Amino acid sequence: MDRYALAEGIIATGRPTGRWGWTAAIGRRSLMPLVVGLLLAALVGGAVLVGGRLLARPQPPHRYADELIAAPDLSLPMAYPTLVAMRDGTVLVIGTEGGGVPRGTRALVYDPVSGVSQTTGPLVSGPSSELGLTSAVQLDDGRVLLIGSVEDRPVAQMFDPSTRLFTATRLLISPAMAGVARLPDGRVLIAGGYPSGTDAATSSAELLDPDSMTLSFTGSMGTSRSLPSLVTLPDGRVFVSPGDSRYTVETYDPRTGTFSDAGTMASYGYGKAIALQDGRVVVIGGTSLSRLGFVQVWDPASKTFSPEQRLPGSLVRGTATLLDDGRILLLGGEPGNWSGIYDPTTGVTTPIPETRTWKPGAVRLADGRVLIVGGLRDGETPGGIPAPGVTTVQIFQ
Repeated sequence: MDRYALAEGIIATGRPTGRWGWTAAIGRRSLMPLVVGLLLAALVGGAVLVGGRLLARPQPPHRYADELIAAPDLSLPMAYPTLVAMRDGTVLVIGTEGGGVPRGTRALVYDPVSGVSQTTGPLVSGPSSELGLTSAVQLDDGRVLLIGSVEDRPVAQMFDPSTRLFTATRLLISPAMAGVARLPDGRVLIAGGYPSGTDAATSSAELLDPDSMTLSFTGSMGTSRSLPSLVTLPDGRVFVSPGDSRYTVETYDPRTGTFSDAGTMASYGYGKAIALQDGRVVVIGGTSLSRLGFVQVWDPASKTFSPEQRLPGSLVRGTATLLDDGRILLLGGEPGNWSGIYDPTTGVTTPIPETRTWKPGAVRLADGRVLIVGGLRDGETPGGIPAPGVTTVQIFQ
């Protein structure tokens, strides 16, 4: 969907549609040159008229050279970064200073084209409080909902790209470490996590209506989970990974508001679920007890997983990013640094040169390339103190 630009009504009707109602004041004839001009400009630019809507022609998948290139650095070090690709092509970067000293969570907006970092307003958690960010999801209107915790207290806040400001929400998000997924109708599913003041995960789930900014309970999961990875499938359902304590997976159907059992994995652990175009789901992750990550592929028809494959390195605190061509870029986490590409078609993982930093953040850009930013300088310093964050930026192309 990030490759389709949408233009409403005016081409199909020859006049503006919707609530503004200024057709009568201007007159249809005066609109025709504008309509024709818009149509010609769009068609020259590679758009196509479908059902009265102007859609950008689908672009072919990016042809990857499978290499990392350097890009201009960030203006601030970013340890443990979270990245969100914005609609204007920029990327929201949220992280900490690192170095083992809680000095607050900061954010900036990075432009991959110019390499310029732009400052944002402070996060609601405050300059001296470190936000344990567990989920970031972009809403249909472009805003970004952030869910995390400060000193074990759940916190929800919103980032507005038009003002570059963070604002508190009135959402009474009860669980920390919940999983989040945007549904096809724009609502957001929030499932699992730890309710405030408890050390036991919950099975409850809620739906956020972004128009009214209200929460409502929906059906509960069959199993309590914390840190589950949620991903929306092509048919509109949501796949729920095991999280940090279970082997079973579930699916959520927004049409019925219910969860259903969807099979059992051979492994569990901190991982990420990635939906493929054919409806399958790749679950990639690892545990702190293993030096090797794992990958399994879920089949929606049989509700079974492929045999477990071990990866060349760990993916605890690592990243997994779906590429334009269906492969998955893997950047390793603890206890060592490694990089590779997993191909769901062949089941083969191919090593590539390592990133310059440990545990960077990664996000796919609109042109198919992957922006890789921040991370740690070199694992841990003597004494087990985390290394400071870095300003390093690389691009996988």
